[in-house]
Amino acid sequence: MKKFYVFAAVAIAALASCTKSEVVYNQGQQEIGFKAVTGAITKAEQTSATLDGTMGVFAFIHGETTGYFGNTSFAKDGNVWKGNKYWPVTKSLDFAVYAPWVDGTTFESNMLKIATDNSAKTIIGDQIDYLYGAQYYTNSGSGYDKNTVSVPVTLKHAQAKVTVSFTGENTTVTNVKLDAPILKGSCAVTYSSPIKVDWTPGAPNSAVTLIETADLSDTPATASLLVVPEAKTSITFTYQIDGSTTTLTHTITPDANWEHGTHYIYSIDIKPKEIKFTPTVDTTWGTGTTTPVTL
Repeated sequence: MKKFYVFAAVAIAALASCTKSEVVYNQGQQEIGFKAVTGAITKAEQTSATLDGTMGVFAFIHGETTGYFGNTSFAKDGNVWKGNKYWPVTKSLDFAVYAPWVDGTTFESNMLKIATDNSAKTIIGDQIDYLYGAQYYTNSGSGYDKNTVSVPVTLKHAQAKVTVSFTGENTTVTNVKLDAPILKGSCAVTYSSPIKVDWTPGAPNSAVTLIETADLSDTPATASLLVVPEAKTSITFTYQIDGSTTTLTHTITPDANWEHGTHYIYSIDIKPKEIKFTPTVDTTWGTGTTTPVTL
């Protein structure tokens, strides 16, 4: 089961004791909309956590500790995301944004805490691509107000992506595995300047098979997996060259830990060289001992 946890403390603002009546604004309300920008996400990677899904949004009165609204689902409506929320009349807002939206979460001290679990998923199209983003100023800047047509928010990947890509000829590759990827962990996104993303990896997963078998003479073979960053694992595969009876094993060891928001592509090109001989014939004959034969 995938879980998304965020915890919150509520700051209470004191209300003024005096009461005044005055007309401050009488124009119709304007709905808050977001325009999501991802850049690195391609159509093939879109899941419920990317552009076609929902975003979770927290809104705060700019320059104050007062929450304007809590965790709210904003869904795609044309080219923007809406959540049936409206701009305040005289105040500007700051926002904290994440995806995918999960009901019941809260927000605490500028921090969103995410519990991720892709351990039961082995195909990138089935995994959840956890995203985070913000237009959150924490008392700097000017925030956004009712004159904003749509709030542009850039969504970034909280995990790392690992891809293995095989090309070659006269070779069959089999059993391509990430030996011990970490697919479960907890992430704390701190909405500051800059935004900080801190991962606490869970236990390593058992080996995950990315490619069972592929004949590289027919077509290249590629597979990907989203993993918890701040860790790494070796990649192993076996291959057999046409005409041989032996399966060979190769291991790739990453140089450093995988970082969040980074796509690591391991390209392996297997092009075996044909075995060739250049024979020469020794034309020098030795002289042997013979016995004369008289008839």
